[in-house]
Amino acid sequence: RVESDSNANAFVVDAGTSIVRIGAGSDIANNSQPKLSVTTPWKASSSTDYDGTLSLVATGGGASGGRGSNIIFTGEDGASARTLAKIDSFKENSTSGDHDGALVFRTRKNGSGLPARLHLLSYAAIFNDDSDDTDFIVESDSNANMLVVDAAANQVVVGSAATVSNHALRVAGSVGGFGGDVADTT
Repeated sequence: RVESDSNANAFVVDAGTSIVRIGAGSDIANNSQPKLSVTTPWKASSSTDYDGTLSLVATGGGASGGRGSNIIFTGEDGASARTLAKIDSFKENSTSGDHDGALVFRTRKNGSGLPARLHLLSYAAIFNDDSDDTDFIVESDSNANMLVVDAAANQVVVGSAATVSNHALRVAGSVGGFGGDVADTT
């Protein structure tokens, strides 16, 4: 065990449980302080899922939703350390023990702020919830712009990056249906 000035359990290697804890004592279920636990993988005999390799435990938040853990990615900008990206987890809604978890992925934009790029909620995956000028692009094997949601133009473009004014949807090439081509947009 390594102690700091304010934490008797700053770094703990528990040989009996094969768990390494940072900022936590032996009671991992006690949520009185933020914790990071790294354990050996294990799985329940009735499950094929492994659990417990990395656990971040946060405190507080209350019953109606709230705080979870987060992972922060930092880097140097030449002058000091900056947060470049962040993954937040939180409890969505909780009533009578029923609760949902959510993740929010954030990345730095233009040197300031960490806007949410992706929300993974129990009911939806939401891209660009902050309404920034950030496009959503899906690439195929041979087309870098197979599907483009152009945020600035408020358009969905299939098969091309080029947008056309006054159209909400643009398809490059022919549009097919079950009975053959519906239209040729080339």
